[in-house]
Amino acid sequence: MDKFVGKWEQTATENMENYLKATDVSETGVMKTMELLGSGLHETIEVSGNDVTITESGNTSTNQQVKKGTLGKEVDFTYRSGQTCKLSFTLEGGDLVETTKGTHATRVVRQVEGSTMTHVLTAGGVTATRTFKKA
Repeated sequence: MDKFVGKWEQTATENMENYLKATDVSETGVMKTMELLGSGLHETIEVSGNDVTITESGNTSTNQQVKKGTLGKEVDFTYRSGQTCKLSFTLEGGDLVETTKGTHATRVVRQVEGSTMTHVLTAGGVTATRTFKKA
């Protein structure tokens, strides 16, 4: 889990707009998220034993979203859009996997190679990719 700890800066995003639409994010929400992604979204991942905290933030603290959970346990979570779900984190073959169950099922697989972290996001048959470098 140590490889996930630290601050990661986004370097690339592919197909995120279509992914957001697949999860029924409103047009306004899609526009705001794409603006946030374009403004340099920073993601901090903190791991301590089986506890996982993922903090996503843009240029201001009002853009912050925090996801917290214990590996293998489901927790209630509310997205910025107001959508609610059950969120869980697991380790699968060295990858940190986040799944949600709610209006839409989503899966985010986080993989680290060297100083690069890749997120593969899947929802409703749509896949997006986000790439980060370790800060």
